[in-house]
Amino acid sequence: MNHHILRKLILCLALAALGAISVVPFASAAGSFKAVVDEETLEVYAVESPHDLLGTLSKGNMVNVEAVKGKAALINANGRQGICAVSGLKKVEAESADSGANATDVVTTRTTRIYSKASTSSRYVTVKAGTKLKLLAVNGSCAMVSRNGRVGYTLADHLGNPGSTVKPTAEYTGTNEQIIVRFLMNELGYNRAAACGVAANIKYESGFEPTLGGDHGTSYGIVQWHASRKNNLFSWCSANGYDPSSLKGQLYFLKYELTTSYPMVHKYLLAVSDDASGAYDAGYYFCYHFEAPSGKGSKSVTRGKYARDTLFARYA
Repeated sequence: MNHHILRKLILCLALAALGAISVVPFASAAGSFKAVVDEETLEVYAVESPHDLLGTLSKGNMVNVEAVKGKAALINANGRQGICAVSGLKKVEAESADSGANATDVVTTRTTRIYSKASTSSRYVTVKAGTKLKLLAVNGSCAMVSRNGRVGYTLADHLGNPGSTVKPTAEYTGTNEQIIVRFLMNELGYNRAAACGVAANIKYESGFEPTLGGDHGTSYGIVQWHASRKNNLFSWCSANGYDPSSLKGQLYFLKYELTTSYPMVHKYLLAVSDDASGAYDAGYYFCYHFEAPSGKGSKSVTRGKYARDTLFARYA
């Protein structure tokens, strides 16, 4: 173990000693391995400042355990490192994937890709709707599955219980603004206030126009994805069968981003009150923490007011 990881684990142990996490060591903790959260809620703390709570993971979320020492685990979830209690995790045994106690029978509800790694740049096979799989774990929009004993990764929302009706991607009609509000409510589970808060930001970013470019060509789309995020939009849409210039493709990528890269924003939006005040809060928070434009303080106020005073009343 290198000195950098050892230093991180010493911080972990210091946190455990303070009672922030109460844990029991793994029976086997050699090397890096996959694990799933085995508690209803698992707290994850910052590596460099172990008293700072980064957030929580829910039962069934999948993580990569990079190192374990005593009572603490150094994990990577959604591309971010953190430290947590070892007892809150359960190792995934890939070699017994189809018969594991945590495996659940599922079927694909549409034609989809199964990747060899949790990355759309890895090798993949395409399977038809109705293909039977075993669901091992879910991390945001990514599902760890197995087929005939081989482990792979696919989109969680492309899976359903056996007997599920195979259905196409949800279709919506109306103006772009109306489609966006309905999508946010139906696909992400937001109430009217939260949907209006996000829509207010989209109005100011792009005027609801998915092909709008900005920042001398470095930004694009309804929320003006910038630089590497713009590249991620095109890569993700290409890998998942969407047109990156379409409203539909961008909305499904927005859903992917919120549930994987911005879980705290997603959690906040799910919790706002469904009233005019909640619409303001959602508009302000989404601008400040997701869009983060220059002068975000004043722009967050403007967008919050538009969500509260215009959109929330419009969708009453």
